Amino acid sequence: MQEIQQSRFLDIDFLSKRMIALIIFVVAIVAGGVIYFQSGFILGTDFAGGIRIEFAAPSTIKDLRAFITNNQISLTTLKNSAGEETFLLTAPAELGQDGSGEYLLDPIREEYGTDTIVTLSSEYVGPSVGTDFAIQAIKLFAIVAGLILVYIAFRFDFLYGLGAITALFHDMIIMLVITIVLRIPVDLTTMAAFLTILGYSINDTIVIFDRVRENHEKLPNEDYYKTINKSIGQSFQRTILTSITTLFVAGAIYFWAGPTLKNFGLLLIVGILSGTYSSILVASPITYLAWKKTHKA
Repeated sequence: MQEIQQSRFLDIDFLSKRMIALIIFVVAIVAGGVIYFQSGFILGTDFAGGIRIEFAAPSTIKDLRAFITNNQISLTTLKNSAGEETFLLTAPAELGQDGSGEYLLDPIREEYGTDTIVTLSSEYVGPSVGTDFAIQAIKLFAIVAGLILVYIAFRFDFLYGLGAITALFHDMIIMLVITIVLRIPVDLTTMAAFLTILGYSINDTIVIFDRVRENHEKLPNEDYYKTINKSIGQSFQRTILTSITTLFVAGAIYFWAGPTLKNFGLLLIVGILSGTYSSILVASPITYLAWKKTHKA
């Protein structure tokens, strides 16, 4: 059965379907650009600066939110390693007083009593610190992309690295557009999702490239277009099964890990889907086009 399925995949002309990825990319860019110029990004407290207070209270998140009337204040639940539930209050930096936002808990203290509300941690991130975080995040992405290019070029060839980096750029843009369209705050959790997908997507691409190199070494005179298509077909079943498995994990995070990790899970789902098709419809076609330009008779 597996041989029959693999032979069916070998008959698919994957490279001819590269326009699908281009159309998705263009639509995403247009949609993201329109919304960005209308309302821009939503920056979390990690980048925009703000107040973060973790506290314990003898209540539920639903009841506590009834006492937070300022819509600039966000209240979410956290769970420690012991499974105990605490709460996280975040607010813009301008709501701080003398570098503190403790007063924001006063309505809750008045309702439940001062002694029952225990502040576990309190943090004030100034706007300048948030800017530094943003700069460091951009540097981190640039360094990671550079290291990936060097690794691919060393293990395979520079042309493969060009295809891999283009696919990663595509995945990051798609995820960035989703954060803009769905108004997801850009914070350290968002950055963690982006970096996770960087690793996932490049791994998927390497599997295909490894098969391309192997087939090209066996049949160096075979048309390179046919070699890449055959290699994708041979890897296709593994690629799909791997993606489905990781989607189960990302879906579990999205549905059951709580509000704090909900956006993280959503971005993982988007990144896995994008990384799966970009390895096939972006990385491989770009590598083929680059190879064709440099190997003209």
